[in-house]
Amino acid sequence: MIITLAAYAWACDEWKPSLRRSHADKDAATAAAPRPGVHDRADVAGLTFITMLAYDYRYAFAAIGSYYELADEIILGLDRDRLTWMRQAFTIDMDEVHAFIAALDKERKIRIVEGDFHAADHPMANDALERSALSVQAAPGNWVVQIDADEILLNGAQFTAARATPQPGVLSPLHLLHFSWGRSPEQLRQKLANWGHARDFDVAGFFAFWESITLENFTQARDFHPLNGRTWRSLKRMQINGAAAPAAH
Repeated sequence: MIITLAAYAWACDEWKPSLRRSHADKDAATAAAPRPGVHDRADVAGLTFITMLAYDYRYAFAAIGSYYELADEIILGLDRDRLTWMRQAFTIDMDEVHAFIAALDKERKIRIVEGDFHAADHPMANDALERSALSVQAAPGNWVVQIDADEILLNGAQFTAARATPQPGVLSPLHLLHFSWGRSPEQLRQKLANWGHARDFDVAGFFAFWESITLENFTQARDFHPLNGRTWRSLKRMQINGAAAPAAH
């Protein structure tokens, strides 16, 4: 697991409904129109949170729960053909997703947006395509905050104060708990084979390095970021209460 010290947000000037919504979510889609919300002050923009659903969708339940109370609207992206950015098929239990939304979304903030997010030949291009396409679905003038499925907000109250700015982009004080590598071996293999960086480094070599790390030797790891080694200089053991990865299925 990795703690990210800050996250970016940016403003959305217009709303372009260019993607197909899930037919099963017609009722939830009515929440897309601008509406009074938890951040409806005239001098402060609202917050649109975006999270993408795919093979690790169960991680998203904790992610969404961590920011639900802060959000004015929540957009969940989903490939309509159930293909990853590497064009590999994945399964998602939509009954489970809808049950989670029904239990949490008493304010009707959440809607699912489906589209073709695997059209490009490179997975990072598909990553950027999906993020951009979902961003323009946000309500006009809102701050767009993208939280990946395996990220959990740790200090939401501090984060919301950062949006009172005329700047088009701000470095926020947001802290995230990121289950980037905090997965079972099977889950990590699936991620490494399908995420945006799947072709950008020696995936098999990095997985072997990951498997070699233990509680006895982790302090020996140095400069191990898969794309830019010195970005991650060392490993430290931390105790974080109240946040756990979903059980493997």
